[in-house]
Amino acid sequence: MHRIAVTWILLCLAACQGTPAPAQSTLPYVFDDVATAPPAVQAAAKAIVRISGIDGGSGVATGFFARVGGICRLLTNNHVLGAGQCPKQGCVISLTRDYRRDGYSKTDRVLVVPRVARADLDIALLDVWYADTQTGGPAGPYEQEVCLDLAPTDPVPGEDIFVVGHPAGCLMKSAPGQIVEQAGDWFVTSAYILPGNSGSPVIGSDGAVRGIVHHSEVGPTLARARTLRTSTQGTPVQAIAQAIAPDAWSKGAELLDLTAVTTADDAVAGNFVYLAAGVRTMQLQTGPADLLDELAQRCDAEIAKDLQSFATVEAFDASYPDCNSAWRWISCALPGPWPAGRHCPSGSEKAAWLERANALADRHLAMHGVENLGWRVSAQVALEPDADAAAFFARSTVTQIAASQPLSLRVASWLLPWAADEIVPDHGQDDVIGYVLNYPAIAHYEVDFSALVTCAWALGNHKLLSQAQLVRFLDQLRADDRADVGDRLSLEAARYHFGGLW
Repeated sequence: MHRIAVTWILLCLAACQGTPAPAQSTLPYVFDDVATAPPAVQAAAKAIVRISGIDGGSGVATGFFARVGGICRLLTNNHVLGAGQCPKQGCVISLTRDYRRDGYSKTDRVLVVPRVARADLDIALLDVWYADTQTGGPAGPYEQEVCLDLAPTDPVPGEDIFVVGHPAGCLMKSAPGQIVEQAGDWFVTSAYILPGNSGSPVIGSDGAVRGIVHHSEVGPTLARARTLRTSTQGTPVQAIAQAIAPDAWSKGAELLDLTAVTTADDAVAGNFVYLAAGVRTMQLQTGPADLLDELAQRCDAEIAKDLQSFATVEAFDASYPDCNSAWRWISCALPGPWPAGRHCPSGSEKAAWLERANALADRHLAMHGVENLGWRVSAQVALEPDADAAAFFARSTVTQIAASQPLSLRVASWLLPWAADEIVPDHGQDDVIGYVLNYPAIAHYEVDFSALVTCAWALGNHKLLSQAQLVRFLDQLRADDRADVGDRLSLEAARYHFGGLW
């Protein structure tokens, strides 16, 4: 159950960490339910999807299907695909349809291959197939009934528009606004967006696409978007013109040929392709070599970096790409996103991976001043062949850490998702639940409001409250002035997930 809880929390919160809290409950930005938008916009929303799980990561964005070259294809931002192999060769991702307050969502694991990936235009046009659950390869064309049309003219100042997407990676929302400024290929609207809105279409009242959201900064910001046209001033949006016309497509875009001679750098960049195929052997000029061994060596080098060499905490947090890539191979009891690429270390190899995980956790503690359960607990879960034993080790680690600290919202957010049924010395389950439910009595609880949101998800996942109690608690949190927009969106998603919206 702990894996389910963490998955939902990560996918909905990954895009909104650090969103500033509003000073008052009257929010200056609007995220409406899609059902309140004009009928044409509601119909267009059927073509909009939530994108997650790119190369196994926790980031969430938006995309939409449009009719290009006579076929329904997926459009999103190029930056959504990351800087690795995905915008070059393709990758396996998750698409969720109808993830909205009045919808019944469905998630598919799909393979996407770029036809156009333009960093300068921040546009990616993708062919989509269902992904084979064993190999990650194509298993038939993706079925999509609704495709959007591109508007025949450019947007003009004063025009009403709607940015429809997944702010903070949560339920689909419609952000109404107007075109307030246009300069060349870019325009600005009065609609607000959040991380997670990247790749959202800007839709006119007639349901046609006026543009695509370019990016969103941390916290709510005005939507800056690109007109779907060429760089020539005044060229209509009708074709996304030369930018995504069939004659500009990547010819023969296919996944990496794993039998061809490559370099270690290219193999590491294409790690997900090897994962999907279950192939660990790189064909180097010097002969075959093990990709996981290469990643392990690079991970060790990342761990060896002097902490004082990092200018910022953000630079430190981004300094373990090869460690993250390596751990995607490690899964013993659980299949993971790439069953064919699963590897279960044993003996001295298992001990070495545990040592790496603990070193990463220790470095996080030294840099941030707080414990990171992700490395310590997830490593034990991944390395244990027996699922029950993995859960036991996870609970033991969490409770051991929690028992040495006074009860706080942060400690509660560790205990409830990972060790809900464990009695911790001085932190019994009933005491933890009561502490969380009575959070207004905690001094400066707003500092750890995100921990409260994590606790709310855990209370629902573990059925520690009745549905009526859970709904009351979620509504109480959503009404709290200290909740920022990301918190409110995540809490609404919890209501949806646990059936409290009906």
